[in-house]
Amino acid sequence: MPTLTEREIECLQWAALGKSSQDIAVILDLSVRGVEFHFDSARKKLDATNRTQAVAIAVSIGVINLPLKSAVKPG
Repeated sequence: MPTLTEREIECLQWAALGKSSQDIAVILDLSVRGVEFHFDSARKKLDATNRTQAVAIAVSIGVINLPLKSAVKPG
């Protein structure tokens, strides 16, 4: 299993929740370019072709978890 940094995991987790790079940058107090850097690094480590596939792989290998639908608040 690839070793991902804490920031890579955080970015993937927020992306799994539907957040954009801009949203994630605000949440993690990073630049959008910084977020994209972490996504690109995670994508390469996971041998994914895009962000969506990287999130799917991360979920499938247990690196990140998707919340239960009832735990996600609307809005």
